[in-house]
Amino acid sequence: MTLLFAVWAVVFVLKSLFMVPRPETGRILVDAAGYSFPSSHTALAFGTASFLHPVSGKSSYLFWIFAIMMGISRIAVGVHYPSDVIAGAIAGFILGYAGLLLYPALVRKVKRFRID
Repeated sequence: MTLLFAVWAVVFVLKSLFMVPRPETGRILVDAAGYSFPSSHTALAFGTASFLHPVSGKSSYLFWIFAIMMGISRIAVGVHYPSDVIAGAIAGFILGYAGLLLYPALVRKVKRFRID
């Protein structure tokens, strides 16, 4: 849950910095609010896939397929440019991998403060 919040927060800051408007032509979804760059749906999907990849065994490819399809769907419905999706995928992957590296230290700290 912390990872998803971190990805969302970073994407929110990036959207506020770049303020790229959403595509106006070819939009299937009429009600898309906010800025376009980077894609938060894609970032969350790639963050989840990179974080869960090592522990999901043979089904890990399903997370990656879902993440790729999430990115493609954002372009297909016309709410993101391809660059938004690529940036979201990169941000999500980096943050998911960072979360994976930091997870053991976080678990150790939580166990240390646990009351039995």
